[in-house]
Amino acid sequence: MVGVGQTFRNGSFEVTVTELTTGVKKYAKELGVAPPVARNGQLIVVRMKAKNVGMAPAQFGGDFHRIVDTRGRRFGPTQVRGFDYRAQLNPDQMTHGVVIFDVAPTVALAHVIVQTDDNAVGRKARTYVAASKP
Repeated sequence: MVGVGQTFRNGSFEVTVTELTTGVKKYAKELGVAPPVARNGQLIVVRMKAKNVGMAPAQFGGDFHRIVDTRGRRFGPTQVRGFDYRAQLNPDQMTHGVVIFDVAPTVALAHVIVQTDDNAVGRKARTYVAASKP
């Protein structure tokens, strides 16, 4: 398991989770669109950047990622900003974005699963990122 701010290899990508925040009521850091507001109790915000360090085009989309709570339950993203899950990134290209999860206030985050749909190696790569203490 890696920590927030650490760069790690995930399939064809070098990835860094640059922000992991729980208990957010409104996330307004993204410009140009209405900010997401917690409808279920809290937003969990995961901001990351990724660079294709592989030998061929590969996808890095926000829809692939999940969070896991302390009870082992998995949650999918509510909103994704900045990532285009359909886009193929060529070698040495970078992308960045934010993945937002709208969950109940009782959800206690254990970790984030960063996952790429890595066609370059024909498998899905996963890395677990430790949650920061709320």
